[in-house]
Amino acid sequence: LNKLIVDRCNNMDIYCDNILDIGNNQYNENIRYSLYTNTANVTGTFANSYNIQLDMDTLGSIGNDAFTGMKNSKMKLTSINGNIGNLAFYDSPLSQDIIALHNCTSLGISCFGRCNVKDIDLSQSSITTIPARNNASIYDGSYTHNAGAFTYNDTIESIELPESLRLIDQYAFAQLKSLKAVTIPYGVTEIRKGAFYGCDNLISLGEPVMRFVAIS
Repeated sequence: LNKLIVDRCNNMDIYCDNILDIGNNQYNENIRYSLYTNTANVTGTFANSYNIQLDMDTLGSIGNDAFTGMKNSKMKLTSINGNIGNLAFYDSPLSQDIIALHNCTSLGISCFGRCNVKDIDLSQSSITTIPARNNASIYDGSYTHNAGAFTYNDTIESIELPESLRLIDQYAFAQLKSLKAVTIPYGVTEIRKGAFYGCDNLISLGEPVMRFVAIS
């Protein structure tokens, strides 16, 4: 199947194997998806859908607003093999202990905001910068979201960063109240102002941070 589009449907079970592209799946109700995707890209959105169950293994690149605002739903996803757009998982039903990102070079604004993920593994990604929380913003029609991939997340406990990382920008992890541990790789050369501001439970930055880095 090249592309999956389901619009305004009710009470269905959908099984897809080796799908290439997940398009718009909006205004649906009571649908169970079993998507064994082989890294399908998500170019559409599941917005305005109710009582949806998504069971997926690996996704490719994920576009803006892909899973935001799904109501009374459940979602399982093991890994992501591409970039993540703005608000991709914001206020989504994503709920699991760990999610791994591979071949990812960029993180969108609030892409992991208000979703229930405990551990994020970026170690196999190619990200060079964890973006600042306050250097840009977007408006979703009712709310302005400050830049920062993890803005408004109260569940993340640990983040493992990649060897490609060079910069942790200002307020990048600010106000992550549940964050306990971040593994900072040797390649990081600069940690800017307020990067961990308000992370009241942070107890470990790992051994590499003990060597010299420019910290403002």
